[in-house]
Amino acid sequence: MTPKKYLKIAVYFIAAVMLFGACNGKEKDPDTLSVSPSTLQFTFDGKQKDQKVTVTTNVANWDASKGANDGWIKISKGDGSFTVNVEEWKGNENRTGTITVTAGDAEAKTITVTQVKPGFNTLDINPTSVKFSPDEDVKQVTVSTSADSWDFVDPENGWLVLQKENNVLKISLSSINLSDKNLTAEVVIKAERATDVTLTVTVETVFKESVTIEGKSFKKGEVQLSKNSTITLAGDLANDNVVVNLDFFERINTSSVKFLGETGKHTLYYSETYKIVLIQLAAPDYPDYLIALGKNFSYPSKIGKLWVTNYPENSKNTDILKYVPFRKTGDKTYQGTVMLKFRGVEFKMFHAKGGGNLTQGWGTNGEYKYDGCTFSGVPNIFSDGDGYQNWLVGEGVEETHVYRITVTITKLATADDPGNADVKIEKFAEYPVATIQEPTEELEKILTGKVWKMGEWSAMRNPDNRDERWWWFYDDEGGVVQDSRFTFTSRGKFTHVNNGKTFVNEDLRDIYPDEAKKNEKDEWVSFITKNYTPPTNATWDVWKDGDNLMLSIRNGFLGYAVNKDYLKDVQYRIFSYSGTSIRLGDRWWAGWCFELVPAN
Repeated sequence: MTPKKYLKIAVYFIAAVMLFGACNGKEKDPDTLSVSPSTLQFTFDGKQKDQKVTVTTNVANWDASKGANDGWIKISKGDGSFTVNVEEWKGNENRTGTITVTAGDAEAKTITVTQVKPGFNTLDINPTSVKFSPDEDVKQVTVSTSADSWDFVDPENGWLVLQKENNVLKISLSSINLSDKNLTAEVVIKAERATDVTLTVTVETVFKESVTIEGKSFKKGEVQLSKNSTITLAGDLANDNVVVNLDFFERINTSSVKFLGETGKHTLYYSETYKIVLIQLAAPDYPDYLIALGKNFSYPSKIGKLWVTNYPENSKNTDILKYVPFRKTGDKTYQGTVMLKFRGVEFKMFHAKGGGNLTQGWGTNGEYKYDGCTFSGVPNIFSDGDGYQNWLVGEGVEETHVYRITVTITKLATADDPGNADVKIEKFAEYPVATIQEPTEELEKILTGKVWKMGEWSAMRNPDNRDERWWWFYDDEGGVVQDSRFTFTSRGKFTHVNNGKTFVNEDLRDIYPDEAKKNEKDEWVSFITKNYTPPTNATWDVWKDGDNLMLSIRNGFLGYAVNKDYLKDVQYRIFSYSGTSIRLGDRWWAGWCFELVPAN
C-alpha cells in the first residue's frame, strides 16, 4: 500500500472518530454556585473560633479569595467548604472586608466579613427591609446581637405599630395606605455598645390600577375595611380639600377618617383631578341600601362636579357615576349626601336587588315618588313637575351647598305599589365655587344671557350623513319657525316666544286641529297651529349621557314639535356648539336636526 493511501485512510479514521464523538456527546450543564452563609461577624480581639462557609457547586475546581485590602482576613480552604478567621483589631470603628468565591462560569458570590471595633457588640437584623401589600397586616424581623438587650426607635407616623418579643420585632399597620403613593418609614434598631441598624418599612398604596369612567381618570384599588376602623390619609389625600365619601367615612382630622360602612372588601376610587375618594359597593341591595337614580346631582367635591346620570336604558351600568347609594343608618332609615344643580335635577329613590343590578331598581322592586314623600328641613329643595313623579330641583337650591338627605320609609314600596317616606334635608356644608369647568357648564354659559332663534341648518337630515338634507322644515310653511325666539335663564327657566304661530308635525293634529291638512296623496302632513301657547313653566338643563352632551327641555321645545312627547319632555343630543351656532338632534332619532343661532 502506498504512503498516499495510508494518509487517506488515516484522515478518514480521524474524521469518523470526531463525527462519532460529536453525535454521542452530551451538552454541558451550566455551572452553578451557592454559598452559605453570606455574612460573617467577628469580635475585635481575634480570639473567636473559625467560622465555616459551605460551597455548593457542580464545578470540580473553585476558589475563595479575599479583597486586595483585606489582609486581616484568614481563609483555609477545605473539601466543599472553607473556614474564615480574623486578626485582632485595635481600630476605633468597625471594619468590613469581602471574600469572593468563583467556580467556572457560574456567577461569583460575595461574602461580607465584619469585625466590630474594640468594646462594641454585634447587631444585625434579618431582613433589613419589609414591604406590605394592601392585604398584608403583620411582618416579623429577627434581631441578632451580642449585647444583653436591644430596642427600637418608633418613627411615630400614626400608621406603623411596633412590638418587641424576645429576639423578634413584630411590625403591623394601624391603617391601610389610603394614599396616592407608597409610604416608607425607617425604624432604627439599637443595642448597647453596638452600631445602629436601620430597618426600612414600605406600605404599598391601595390604588394600584388606573381607570377611566365617564371620561374621568381614577386610581382604583380593592381593600378590606372594618366598620368603625380609623384609616390614615397620607400623601395628597392628607389634605382638607380632598373629600372622602361623606356617607361612608367620617373625617376625624386632616390625616385620618373613620369608616362607617359594613366590614368587607370594598373597591375605592381616587380622582386626583376632583380630589375625591368614592366607594363602589359590590351589591347596593335593599334593605342595606337605597339608591338614587336620575341626573344632575353630584357627589360632593370642593374642586368640581361629578354629575350622576342613569336612566332605564343604561341602568345596568353600575359604575360609581351611575348612582348614589344611600347607606342604612337606622331602622328603615337611609342617608345620602349630594350637591344639586340649579336646573335639571330629577331623581327618585329605588330598591335594588340581585347583586346590585340597577335595572331591577326601576320600578321592579319599588320606588319612592315625589307625591309619596313628605319633605322637611331646608325648604324648596325639591318640587314635582313631571308625569314620572321624580324629585325635581326647587327654587331653594344653591349649587355650592352640600345637602344631606335622610329618607325614613313609612310604607314599604313594592313592584306594584310605590312607597311612602319622610325625607329630611339638611345643609351639611358649603363648598367653594368649582374651579373645574365641565363641558355641560361651558354650554350652559353659552346658552344663558342671549336670545336665540332657529338657524338654517334646521332640517330633517340623513342620520348617517347629516350633510344630506331630506326636508328643510326651516323654510317650509313660509319659514314660520324662523319667527320663534328662545331664552335660557341661569336658574333653568326656558321661554319660547312663538309670535302667535307654531309649526308642528301631523302627529299633533288631534291636539291642534285648527290648520290640519292633507297633501295630494290624502296623507296628513305637518301644519301650522295658532292654538299652541308656550307654557310659562318650561325648564331646561344640560347633562351628559355617556359621551354625549344633552339638552333637555321640559314643557317646551325648539321651534318644531316632532311628536306629542315634545310638548312635555324633549331631549336633544348636542352635535357641536359655539357662541354663534349650536347644532342638535333628537335623542331618539338623529334625523330631526336643529340649529340655534343668536337672534341679534
